[in-house]
Amino acid sequence: MSLPDEELSEAPLSKPQEDIASEPASPPSETPPRPIVVDAGGDLLLRVGAEADGREQEFFVCSKTLRRASSVWKSMLYGGFKEARPAEGAWVVSLPDDQAAPMLAILNIIHTRFILVPRKPALSEIYHILTLAHKYDMTGVVQPWADCWMEVADNAQGKEDGCSLAMLTYVAWEMGNEDLFTIMVNRLLLGSSVDDQGRLTTPDGICLENYDYLGPPDLLESADEILESVTELASSVNQVGSYMSGLDGHTKCNPREKIDKITRKTLRQRKVMLSASHIEYMRKQRQKTGIAGPFVWDPCWMKGEE
Repeated sequence: MSLPDEELSEAPLSKPQEDIASEPASPPSETPPRPIVVDAGGDLLLRVGAEADGREQEFFVCSKTLRRASSVWKSMLYGGFKEARPAEGAWVVSLPDDQAAPMLAILNIIHTRFILVPRKPALSEIYHILTLAHKYDMTGVVQPWADCWMEVADNAQGKEDGCSLAMLTYVAWEMGNEDLFTIMVNRLLLGSSVDDQGRLTTPDGICLENYDYLGPPDLLESADEILESVTELASSVNQVGSYMSGLDGHTKCNPREKIDKITRKTLRQRKVMLSASHIEYMRKQRQKTGIAGPFVWDPCWMKGEE
């Protein structure tokens, strides 16, 4: 199989489904995009994005490079599955559910086309690259860019929209940034509420259940438990308040104001706590990505080594 070598044109990564749900679908282009030659000496043609992007992008790559970089690809291509090399004809593998743009970034990394890998991409680009890297069990390939990408994530903490909060939460989780994940998961989940359909939704209407990649599998379950306890607390306070309605005007003997203050303080202090399994997962992720661990204060630092 041979393909003409061609210059790569950078393309922005696709948005999460929540961002594009309300946008009209674009008609498919009559002319399919030209194949991108990642490795001119390659032996495998990847067809990516037919479902995820609405059109298919082809990448000419080296199968052995994919095998070395990913245990998942190793099994797919060399483990007797339908994606294995055919006895005759061209070797073509279709990945319709993957987005082409993050796939291109990952292919550039593992084929050592480092000049084409963005050092400080947009938050959405980092999010999509990490979700794809997780899918193929190859998060460690981003290590040379991890610190720069975490700077992008840190600078995005001021964003308030639900989409950005969701992406930041996952970026912190997959990178192993325990401090940022703790901050973001509490901002995201405790700032959300349950909509009429029983789904956890951010104030700007982003349904968190639509995110396949948000963090640990039990993350939304933990949020549901906290929101349920908050609802029960608020209901109890309202019942107490109704019993005290006869004391209105009696400021000295009516404890309603004090109870309200305690309740508000309790709600503010509620937090999603990380489990031992969450902490262990992020420790392992830090080993892959090479970022620093959480800050731990040690008073011996002030006294010198003992």
